[in-house]
Amino acid sequence: MGHPLHQTVSGLIDERLAAGETVYFRVTSGSMSPLLQTGDVVGVERTAPETCRIGDIIVIRREHDYLTHRLIHKSGEFLQTKGDNVLRPDSPIRPNSVLGRVTRVRKSGGTWNLQTARQRQIALLLAKLSRREWQVYNIARFLRLPFRLAIRALQWTTVTVRTERKYRRNQGNGNSEQDLHP
Repeated sequence: MGHPLHQTVSGLIDERLAAGETVYFRVTSGSMSPLLQTGDVVGVERTAPETCRIGDIIVIRREHDYLTHRLIHKSGEFLQTKGDNVLRPDSPIRPNSVLGRVTRVRKSGGTWNLQTARQRQIALLLAKLSRREWQVYNIARFLRLPFRLAIRALQWTTVTVRTERKYRRNQGNGNSEQDLHP
């Protein structure tokens, strides 16, 4: 169970959204930068999780706070979100965690409607790129492993060759093996 104040605020948000009202949240991190900057205000409207579309920016209820990230994948019983400015996607969530969809953003320069056809196309493209970014990162990380192993093998070989040369040089000078290891 969460803090009583959190429970109260959460209940008020649920009531407002259930009544069909738009609820406004202030952005508190840069995880959705550059679209959403710290201090921007987002308008959230209730939406059924099954109507959330890839590319939508959704608000998710977590244990003690709320997360505003882009929906990048839907599969069966889970949804996956990711911040535009974050490399890794969030842990998969159940659809009942979704509070609503961000429909507008208030910035210092005015209000943006995120539900226009053009904004929807851009959002879908960003979601696809965001998901691919993580997949490419994982492939690159996987491919780095053989290179790292090869580098370690070369380093080990180099150290072994140097040690052998030093040993032979010291043998030629009449030094014993004990002289190599103080």
